[in-house]
Amino acid sequence: MGYTLLAAADVRGPAVLALLAAAALAGVASGAPERAAVLDALSSEDRGRLERAVAAVAAPGDADPDVLFAAARACEDKLGDPGRAVALYDRIAGEYPSARVAAAAVRRAAALRALIGPHGETAALAGELAQLIAHADATPAGEVIR
Repeated sequence: MGYTLLAAADVRGPAVLALLAAAALAGVASGAPERAAVLDALSSEDRGRLERAVAAVAAPGDADPDVLFAAARACEDKLGDPGRAVALYDRIAGEYPSARVAAAAVRRAAALRALIGPHGETAALAGELAQLIAHADATPAGEVIR
């Protein structure tokens, strides 16, 4: 099921988890098995599966803003790709300004833009920082501190 996404504690945004829980429950309640499958894939620890899910969600065309938001969070938190996360957040804000996640998307995009620069000039460094943060507990100190 698509609930593993909701089980992970995210100390940076309990409100985000509440939004994602509401989105997942709404999708399951409305009989959207595809949506539940995508949310499940976005919660995966398998990087390849996660990349494929983000690519599918980010493809041009109609998209569910809640699922776009979940994909952006996956880019940000699991893939260490803040540049792609900003693009997805900007898409939500531009294409779905009245969506319940639009305000949160605007805030996340602004926070990430401060890291990657207004034109993405420091996106690679921000991505490296995200990877260091994500793996700091499992990486020897000598490899984290350079």
